[in-house]
Amino acid sequence: MRTNIDPLTLENLAQNLAATLTPDAHLAVANGWTTVRPIPRTVGGVAEFFSPPYAAKAFRLELGFRDGTRLLPDDGNTGKGDCGILYAGGTWQPDHISRKGTYHQYRNGALISYGVCSELFPLYGQAGFVLRIEVENRGRVTRTLTLEPRIEPGRPAFCDLDDWGYAIPADGTDCRPRADGIWTNGTVELRLHAEDLTLVIPPGEKRTARLACTLVKPGEMPLPGNLADWIEATRQRWRRVLDAAAENLPRIASGVPGLEAYYRRSLLSGLLCLWDKPAFACQPFLSVCSLDGGGFCGYPWDSGGYAPNVNTMLLGERMADFARVMSRSGLDQHMRFSLTGKGRDVYYAYNTFSFFSLLRSLQCFGYLKDPALIQTGCDLLAAEERNAGSEGVLLDYGQQCNLLEMRGAGWEHFTVSPNAERAWCLEVAAALCERHGLAAPVGKWRAQAVEIRKQIQQRLWDPRRQWFRCLYPDGHAELVYSVQVFDALRAGCCTEAMQAALCAQVREGAFLGTYGVSSVSAEDRRHYEQNDPDWSGGGSYTGDGPILALTLWEQGRPALAWDVLQRHFWMGRHLLYYPQEHYCDRPAVAAHKRANICSGTVGGEAILFGLCGLRPHLSGALNILPGHLPAAEVHLENFRFRGRTVDLRLAPRRSEFRVDGKTVHAGPPAAEPVGLV
Repeated sequence: MRTNIDPLTLENLAQNLAATLTPDAHLAVANGWTTVRPIPRTVGGVAEFFSPPYAAKAFRLELGFRDGTRLLPDDGNTGKGDCGILYAGGTWQPDHISRKGTYHQYRNGALISYGVCSELFPLYGQAGFVLRIEVENRGRVTRTLTLEPRIEPGRPAFCDLDDWGYAIPADGTDCRPRADGIWTNGTVELRLHAEDLTLVIPPGEKRTARLACTLVKPGEMPLPGNLADWIEATRQRWRRVLDAAAENLPRIASGVPGLEAYYRRSLLSGLLCLWDKPAFACQPFLSVCSLDGGGFCGYPWDSGGYAPNVNTMLLGERMADFARVMSRSGLDQHMRFSLTGKGRDVYYAYNTFSFFSLLRSLQCFGYLKDPALIQTGCDLLAAEERNAGSEGVLLDYGQQCNLLEMRGAGWEHFTVSPNAERAWCLEVAAALCERHGLAAPVGKWRAQAVEIRKQIQQRLWDPRRQWFRCLYPDGHAELVYSVQVFDALRAGCCTEAMQAALCAQVREGAFLGTYGVSSVSAEDRRHYEQNDPDWSGGGSYTGDGPILALTLWEQGRPALAWDVLQRHFWMGRHLLYYPQEHYCDRPAVAAHKRANICSGTVGGEAILFGLCGLRPHLSGALNILPGHLPAAEVHLENFRFRGRTVDLRLAPRRSEFRVDGKTVHAGPPAAEPVGLV
């Protein structure tokens, strides 16, 4: 069995920007305190940056390089001739973006040749960034080069933490100069800090300059220290995060092309959503997005509903702290919560399932020690019955604003999901109350779950179309071929015949594209459209393809599950982090949506708990039943579960499982789950 698989590091998470399909609008770098964007195709240009409560809206920094009387611009010029500093590529890694450029001209018998490299770091502990510029003189005589930053201070804002949401914050007001290197609009103050902007460079040598910009309240001062110290603070923060990830998250190695990269960048997508600010509701705060300045808030749907196991492994007991913030946010009324934990926007129908998914993971991994969290879940179940319209045991979950936010009528009111998940939640609630000795009508809940499943099969299943329909209170019915229907499989609401009918739709030209899954089947002519891949087709929300694969593994359809998951492996090779959504018929991202999403960790969830077959239980037991494996092997190392360490070696014809270094299974792949802990 292979050992010592490399953990996540800054270096193995680096990616050549020339190979990325991440859109320019999504390119950013963050450190749990500040996120900052470069100006595309420039060597040293910097665009907006965000560090709640500060938002540097419409900010822009451009560099000029003055050689004697000649100014060499760095503006991304794509014309011909002498256009100044020419962008020559770059590298993204979690703590900074490095870029390089070249200037090479021969004029009047003299060679003027510079190599320019920059490193853009978000600031940790304060709002702002540092830009480190290194210039090499490739000519034959000593030259003096002066960096000239040109700043457009823009319209920075100081936004209350409760006002940050899914959209990028609104603009503040225009800034005016107050003093040399200081601009203010009366609400915030922008400051420029510079070190060694004039460089005297002998032939063949390099010299370094640094500059930074910070946002503070008027009259406040930035943190002390030189700019190199500020850079080191960011590096140290990322080392802490990656050290914790190495301790808490399993490592994967495989000969399957693209699998390792897809897994690593899936985990990275979660790490990029961790924010450390003391003023936030908990530390770390798992933000739904944030890299582009939008999505600075918490969504139960993403943090609890999609990848609860990976998030729980990552944060351990601190995930219970986040669950407490979630529980106090008004889950029966609001779809999300602010950075301070206050509920925002309308009720979302999937909140109860998302919360119980998180509770189940906390229980499985041994971190559910607060009975109040279980009581919150029970209260949510009761609130659904009070607040939702009903016919028998089925609930009316409202309109599109409460459900999938499609752009046409259909997925509304009496839907299979989340009615199916409600049955699952009732059973989980009963099991948790029994295990923790809480008084609850567990018998009634289990009977309700049985009746809900029965009513779903009888009232929502269309036997002619072999699909679930959505019913409106006035009797109108719609068949929406939405990927959300497959959640009925996970919730145990389908007969074997229904399972077969649903899975028959997981095919090329319907739900499958070459590069992923369509949220609505391309064969659904009423609801399929390509302007909004999120819930309407042509692609999907980033978590939905891997969730479908995980569901198929759980249903004992490993070959189909593998077919679904491997279509996403291009993302690990060509995306820096996983976005809100992506297309499925081409390897591309919806640039007008959010740049990153915490549910990008679902890729790891599918690999660990689907392909590798890890199956934790509420009792604290763990067993394994690996899914379909391709020709190559898959090695898993350092899966931590209730104080034990599990390592796996999986191959098409042989598997080996170890617990704390001792072999508990070695031989042909097991037909039944093997108990490990």
